[in-house]
Amino acid sequence: MCFIDRIIDDIPCDYVVVDNAEATKNAVIELFERGYEKIAFLAPPQSIMTGKERLSGFRQAFLETGREINENMITYSEITLEGGRKAATEILQTEKPDVFFASNELIATGAFEAIQENGLKVPDDIGFLMWDDPEWTRIARPKVSVVSQPLWALGETAADLLFKRLNNLKGEERTEPVQMILKTTFTDRGSLKKTNFP
Repeated sequence: MCFIDRIIDDIPCDYVVVDNAEATKNAVIELFERGYEKIAFLAPPQSIMTGKERLSGFRQAFLETGREINENMITYSEITLEGGRKAATEILQTEKPDVFFASNELIATGAFEAIQENGLKVPDDIGFLMWDDPEWTRIARPKVSVVSQPLWALGETAADLLFKRLNNLKGEERTEPVQMILKTTFTDRGSLKKTNFP
């Protein structure tokens, strides 16, 4: 057995994942370096492993850079388009952030629509960054900056590990579970300002 993008502690098996916490932390630090300070984080339910890790990385970025987190800038959303729209709208109605960082594709889609519905322009009025890299991010105007997972590599690596396990059933020596952590990619397409700004 091999898990992709999930770890279940009670089941000793192979898994292939990305470092959600580290990738999120690095992305937030990149936002700081560009001059963004009021970062609104749209988090998925914390019952999901990736959701916990990404929120942890968000918090870690503030801790490592000596910044105080505004808890009002963290909103939890159902993993739906409507959930993302609602979460983003709630933040916009209380205190406009410098940038949204959406931690999931569906949440991001709804949030991006909420920004437009509120008459804001990306990136002039507000920045936008998201996890995942669906096709619409490359045809939106502006194109959307993303933190993406190597989906092909995740599947290919998992298949390779699974075939090796199947061979073990044929008499080869059994080995301990393999833990593979692949790297993510930060792609800047235009929904963020380039550098420090007033």
